[in-house]
Amino acid sequence: MAFTQGLCQKLQTDLNAVAGMNAPALKRDRVGYLDALMSEENRMGFEAIPIPTNGKNRSVQVNYIQRGNADSVNLTCTASCDTDQEISPLETIVSITECIETKGMLFSEDQMRKLCEADAVYVSNVIMAQMNAMNTALNNQLLAEQSTNFGKFSDGTTQKDIQLFEATSNAPRGIAAAQIRHEYDLTGASGAPMIIGGGNFDLYAKTQQIACCNSSTGMDLSRWTDYRYYNDRFVDTVIGANEFIVLAPGAVQLLTWNKYVGDYAKRNDVFEHGTITDPFTGLTYDLKVHYDDCADQWSIKLQLNWGLFFIPANAFGVDDLNNGVNYTFHFADCSTIVGCD
Repeated sequence: MAFTQGLCQKLQTDLNAVAGMNAPALKRDRVGYLDALMSEENRMGFEAIPIPTNGKNRSVQVNYIQRGNADSVNLTCTASCDTDQEISPLETIVSITECIETKGMLFSEDQMRKLCEADAVYVSNVIMAQMNAMNTALNNQLLAEQSTNFGKFSDGTTQKDIQLFEATSNAPRGIAAAQIRHEYDLTGASGAPMIIGGGNFDLYAKTQQIACCNSSTGMDLSRWTDYRYYNDRFVDTVIGANEFIVLAPGAVQLLTWNKYVGDYAKRNDVFEHGTITDPFTGLTYDLKVHYDDCADQWSIKLQLNWGLFFIPANAFGVDDLNNGVNYTFHFADCSTIVGCD
């Protein structure tokens, strides 16, 4: 039997075990934007139709229907059919052309042999640490994409400033959360808004005793009904200091495809091409394993092909009050936190 026989499945089993036992020691970064996109609430009901391209980079077709507006309504009833309109679904093609990968992780034969023995923690810990690096890099790329794709608010503006804290006491302003929800509701957005941020909004969430959805300490569901908060310290550096993102569930979708599935999944004595799933985010990565007989060592590499889908600009017609709205909202805290002199 080849050494690589079932290697990917073995690695997956060990990763799942390590995730449960040693997650605090691995110090996973909280990638709130990625976690929000991968959440069950965000992915529910989303339809993306894969377009096969003979094993090359993939595209998906996303179908949607433009909202009706005043032009589709007669203010008086008539027997005439002169104003009948054909309502056709619209579609957009999203090409999944981006690719991210880890550098090869080198293991000696003795280290890899641990996968066939009782103690595979070392190899699994290394891979988990690289998954964290991969997720962080991907999260920052996704944030950069979001920074250039924010939609409009109901009044046509592209950013709203919200004062989260009182000027002199640093007390959290209860009305701030209501103002965020008010702007959200004005566009007719459905579901509990997903808020992604760090900085001052993280302080606000903590002072309001609202748990973070991607916190290892769990969620306080009793404080989770009006919105879902995802902690992401990288928002401050990629989007802006003390700025935060508000998404309607389903408004943004991470599209991925795996190269090493079906006929493209291969293994023999010296290499294996397969997939492996991150126990934390649920992302499935392509996994490349090969043996260097000159150095008597193995190399393991993770890869992911990805693209990002936003609600298209023509989802609302030019005469629609929601023209320009894509349910991704850009907020900033305008508070000044009073500190020590």
